[in-house]
Amino acid sequence: MKIYLCQAKSTESRIPSIPYAQLALAAQIEDIADVRVSGYDEDGTHPGADKILKSIDCYQPDVVGITIEYAVAAKASLALAKKIRQYNRDIPIIAGGHHATFTWQEILDSGCVDAVFLGEGELSLRRFVEQGDYRSVPGVGYKKGSEYICTGKSELVSMDSLRPPAYHLLPNDGIQLLKGIESSRGCPYNCDFCETQNFFSGGKLRKMGTAQFMKNLKKTVEDTGGGNYLLLDDCFTADMNTHVRNIAEALKAEQMPVSIFLQGRVDNMLRHLDMMPLLADAGFKAVLLGVESIYQERLTMMNKKADYDRSAIRELINRCHDYGIAVWTSIVFGYPDETQEMIDETIEYLISLGVETANLTIATPIPGSALFERSLNENQIVTLDYDKFNGMNRILKSIPEKTTEWTDNARRKFFLRPEFIRRILGNVIDPSKVGIGSFMPAGFMSHSIRMPDQARPRNRTEWLNVLNGLKLVLNDFMECGECLVTQRVAINFDGMRMLWSICNGRLESIEFNESPADLECTTNGKTFMDLLIWCPLDIVSIAISGEIGFGDRGRDKVVPFIIWFSACQKVLRWAISMQLIVPVFRQTFSAWIKVDDEMRRKMTSISADEETTLAITTNDNFKLVIVWTNAERCKEIFLVSPEGTCHYDYECRISGEELDRIVTGGGDLLLEVLKKRTFVASHAQRLLITEPSAFFTSIKEKFIPEKAKNVDIGIQYEIRYDDTRQEDWFISIRDSDLSVGSGTMPDNSTATIRIEHPAFVELVNGKSTPFE
Repeated sequence: MKIYLCQAKSTESRIPSIPYAQLALAAQIEDIADVRVSGYDEDGTHPGADKILKSIDCYQPDVVGITIEYAVAAKASLALAKKIRQYNRDIPIIAGGHHATFTWQEILDSGCVDAVFLGEGELSLRRFVEQGDYRSVPGVGYKKGSEYICTGKSELVSMDSLRPPAYHLLPNDGIQLLKGIESSRGCPYNCDFCETQNFFSGGKLRKMGTAQFMKNLKKTVEDTGGGNYLLLDDCFTADMNTHVRNIAEALKAEQMPVSIFLQGRVDNMLRHLDMMPLLADAGFKAVLLGVESIYQERLTMMNKKADYDRSAIRELINRCHDYGIAVWTSIVFGYPDETQEMIDETIEYLISLGVETANLTIATPIPGSALFERSLNENQIVTLDYDKFNGMNRILKSIPEKTTEWTDNARRKFFLRPEFIRRILGNVIDPSKVGIGSFMPAGFMSHSIRMPDQARPRNRTEWLNVLNGLKLVLNDFMECGECLVTQRVAINFDGMRMLWSICNGRLESIEFNESPADLECTTNGKTFMDLLIWCPLDIVSIAISGEIGFGDRGRDKVVPFIIWFSACQKVLRWAISMQLIVPVFRQTFSAWIKVDDEMRRKMTSISADEETTLAITTNDNFKLVIVWTNAERCKEIFLVSPEGTCHYDYECRISGEELDRIVTGGGDLLLEVLKKRTFVASHAQRLLITEPSAFFTSIKEKFIPEKAKNVDIGIQYEIRYDDTRQEDWFISIRDSDLSVGSGTMPDNSTATIRIEHPAFVELVNGKSTPFE
């Protein structure tokens, strides 16, 4: 039997992760079946539906299995199942996972899934492979006509019989993701908001023997090369004295190349503070602590029996930090009668603890939890739109109406702190060092995580927090070079006036006041935030388009600031998802073309031996730009925001949704766009690649005088060719008038930019700003 195991990419799939469920299931059947997994996409998240369908088309499996682990993945999973059904109505489609188990009748009602494997799936799936008929396997739900049939409870696997997850089925492509391992299943506790106990058929903790755990871990390290591992145990710390101690001692003795992230309860760990040195020596580098609330009455509502107070939590976290163990905390807001003051106090407390990060959620009735059953019976659930079951929405009527707003503000207060931004962004300067933690600030400050209500700061305090955090990053990482600017620059936006004091290229201070400035800039908060988070950007182009005005201080003040700001942009390259995706596109694009004859013929027909630039543009003017040479080598791929500029030879149009799918890993969709869409050539743009005159003369055609009334700037270009030939050109904007010409600008006070011709080619292709 050929089985293909997969998971759907949902709107919440923004953090790269190893598809552990697929690997655990595959390991249990690969000795009796031909099994493949969908794995992860180029950006580390689950593949899109198009890529999965292409894999199914190539593999031609007998059965497709879809893991539906979380509520927020339900819609995407059923949409994937529907596409598979449309592709081939004869392929049986089975589903499993936590959410599938507790909503199995809903899933069957979709008409796209033939059977749902309830609870643990290892033994049920193996029996299915052996017998070829899921109707005779315990723990399966299916429909016969309009009748729902359940074949009974699924069997619980013996932990010591679990084989190492099948990491060898994943590509060895060098992408470093957080890898999952297990040492136990089940949880002896029964928190109100959690479905774990019901999924594993009761509160029994099933532990894997130390020898078996070490055997599985060694094989996993062999397959993955070591690195960072997440211990997926629901409550690893439930048996600290025996299970945890034995594993820690074995890890310490082996000294394996691993860093382990565990999930633990506060009370368990408080009773065994003496074990902290052992955990640290064993390689446990981080812990997710289920604090959930700092109020005893809240914990009682959650059925989370806790005999500790705030001082005890502080003691535990301090002890973790003493031994180099990072602490993530989880907090659940929104239980009845919670106030804004209580949420604010919780955030202040977390900040005072110095925890590395926090998972701040709103109480959500997850199917299978006691909270769900009670809320459903009492008609307390506002919506069953599972896309909203992400911990950020008010799902229960009992939750105060303003809880979402209060929680949003709490997240902003926690994540928009200068010290948090500095610590997180400190390792984002180099895209190869982007870590899981980097997605936390990006989620609240970057458009790439799609949280528009939280895309930028809302008031003076939040702006100061963000910019002071960025100031610290800039002053640590920016090499000023020739950007030794000393200015006081006022930036006016959204009714506020921000004053930047720049001294010898260092951003000394940021404040809101009416003090005199050397330079006045007028813009709006959205454009200003885009200037910070989109890169590369051409600030001159934004000024010309009227998004930023520089007042009447003169170009002798404007040009130095622009040069300095452009240098800052090189440092602040923290659109996280693009940092992960674009390098992969660049590396794999050539390989795609080489194996696709149709694609190669099309690229050859339009590029010949020249370098060619294609802009894939959306209706809202975002551009995915691809530069290739000789039809087979991808030289560059980058994203340009609506405010950015880009020159290109050809263009094709797509929807914003298609671009979203492409830049979040839809490589197959990109190929389809390139193969099927018509490229519209821009002859004027083609001339820009080799002829500077075309670039400068075309500027006058595009100039919009009424939008340049506040711009006063002049730039002199000296373009040098390899044969020492030189062309001189200048651009000047003053009093809404544009002057462009060859030779030297009459006014000698302008800035002079000396660039080689290859660099000029990059400039007109939009791959660098005039000041890079």
